[in-house]
Amino acid sequence: MQVRFNHMELTVPIGMLKEERENLKAFYGDIFGFTGIEVPMVDLDVPDKFLLGTDMEFSQFLFLAEDKKPLQPESYDHLGFLVDKWQDVDETLEKVREFQKKDPRVKLMHEDSDFEAGPVLTHFFYFHYLLPIWFDVQYLDFKEGMKPQKVWTYGARTEEPILAKA
Repeated sequence: MQVRFNHMELTVPIGMLKEERENLKAFYGDIFGFTGIEVPMVDLDVPDKFLLGTDMEFSQFLFLAEDKKPLQPESYDHLGFLVDKWQDVDETLEKVREFQKKDPRVKLMHEDSDFEAGPVLTHFFYFHYLLPIWFDVQYLDFKEGMKPQKVWTYGARTEEPILAKA
C-alpha cells in the first residue's frame, strides 16, 4: 500500500477564522497558491470551519476548525512543503519576507541553513503564520546517481499514475 498526504486538521481559537480569514487567504493563497473555501457541508459541532486546498480538486488541504481547546504551538512541530526547484525555496522565502513587512506576525527560522544528510542536500526554511504549526519549505538536491528511482509529481489527471523516473 502506498499513501500520500491528503489533509491535516488544525484547531484554532474560537473567533479566529472570522477575524483572520482574509489574511489566511492572502498569505497561503498568494504565496503558496492555496484556495480557501467555506465548508458548510461538513456537519460538525464547531463554531466555524474553513478549508485551504493546494489544488482545485482539494485532494490535499488544511482543514481549519475552531475549538474551545485549540492546538497550542509549543514546539517546532511542522508540516513540510516540497518544491520542485532550488530557486523555488528562495523565491518563496522572498515572498514570505515581503508579507512579513506588512504583517510582523509572520515568523521565520532556519533561513540560509541548508543541511546535508547522506546523499541529499536539503535547501529549506521554516515559517509560522496564524496557524498553530510551523511549515517547512524545502527542496531536496540529491548527489549524482543518488536520486530515488521514483518520485511523485503533480500534473494533469491521466488514466495512469504519473511517476517520473530519475
